[in-house]
Amino acid sequence: MDSVHATALANGNRAAAVCSDCHTAHAVQDWVDEDTGEALPEARLVIPQTCAQCHNDIYQTYLTSVHGSALAEGNPDVPTCIDCHGVHNIEDPTTTTFRLSSPQLCAECHTDPAVMSKYGISTEVLNTYVADFHGTTVTLFQHQNPEAETNKPVCYDCHGVHDIKRADDPEKGLQVKENLLTTCQKCHPDAQENFPTSWLSHYIPSPENYPLVYYVNLFYKIFIPTVLGGMGLLVVMDVSRAMINKSRRRKPAPQPEEQAAMAPVEEPVLAPLEAEELVEAEAAEPAEEIVSIDDQVAQTSPTPATDAQEPEVDRDLSGEDNDEPASSQTTPEDDQPGEEVNNG
Repeated sequence: MDSVHATALANGNRAAAVCSDCHTAHAVQDWVDEDTGEALPEARLVIPQTCAQCHNDIYQTYLTSVHGSALAEGNPDVPTCIDCHGVHNIEDPTTTTFRLSSPQLCAECHTDPAVMSKYGISTEVLNTYVADFHGTTVTLFQHQNPEAETNKPVCYDCHGVHDIKRADDPEKGLQVKENLLTTCQKCHPDAQENFPTSWLSHYIPSPENYPLVYYVNLFYKIFIPTVLGGMGLLVVMDVSRAMINKSRRRKPAPQPEEQAAMAPVEEPVLAPLEAEELVEAEAAEPAEEIVSIDDQVAQTSPTPATDAQEPEVDRDLSGEDNDEPASSQTTPEDDQPGEEVNNG
């Protein structure tokens, strides 16, 4: 009872559709598959004709569209009236709420890979639309204030409503640059010939579609993280080195015991008299050691060997050659000095 038909009937419009206008009175047919809950293929062919009883002009326009012409050829994949407007809960399509939610209606079919793969149509239509300025604005309005109006285009502003054409249609197809420029000029009256060139359709750039844009994006996806990552690593290394150097300079203060062990040992300061005695003692010690060594040598050396050397000295000085053995020239006077040395 909340549909546009029920509202019109409640407001006194006797031409508003009631149950029998769509289902007939005595020839009611079952149009829904009991297993899947979806409309039967033959019912989908009849639905536009049923709506045409009240909306014939729209029906005629629909038959010329890419959807209506395919349905007339028996293609069950195309949308019919109830796919966009609903069945028993038909709402007013002129409201702002319906306008903002219309991209979701189109996405029900155009994001289905099973259906779109049959016709080679991109399933990224909703993602690419939401990603650009137009779709982002519409999405924000839809979630924050669905009753607020926006002049940003939705799907049917560019593609049409009941008269949607193929993308390559020479008169209205948006693949034709002239048609696309005419469409853009609805909102951008000053748009020039190259204005629609920046639009990449509903395809995400790839090696097959818009390769130049794809490889430029790929370059920056690699280049930017590499540069920022390198700069981040450099900053981390610099900060780490600064912290290490700072920690090395800031060593803990030594404990009192460590300070005492590390302090230099100071020599005691001697009085002048004590210093002189110490110097004399140090000077006397080497002389005593020398005397003791001479005594040891004199005691250990035999006396005849000492006496035998003296005549040789005399012979060298006199220059005379004496063949007699050294022992025969030894006199009592020669022994006397040696005894004095030994006694000393």
